[in-house]
Amino acid sequence: MVGDTGAIVQRRSPEALANALHTQLLKSPEQRAALGDQARKRIENEFTIEKMIAQTTSLYTALVDSRRYKHF
Repeated sequence: MVGDTGAIVQRRSPEALANALHTQLLKSPEQRAALGDQARKRIENEFTIEKMIAQTTSLYTALVDSRRYKHF
């Protein structure tokens, strides 16, 4: 199965992985380019500095809060 940024293959199946790599990346330059473009867009949208700061702040806040309540 092909997703937006890669292929989903049966787990623990080297044959399925090899087949996906061969058919989707090696034999199809167009699909390889399309998957790469989609992956780049996902990274640019999902991993912005603003999102990373917000997630890190949220994590630290949760950790501090969890320690604060254990001391009471």
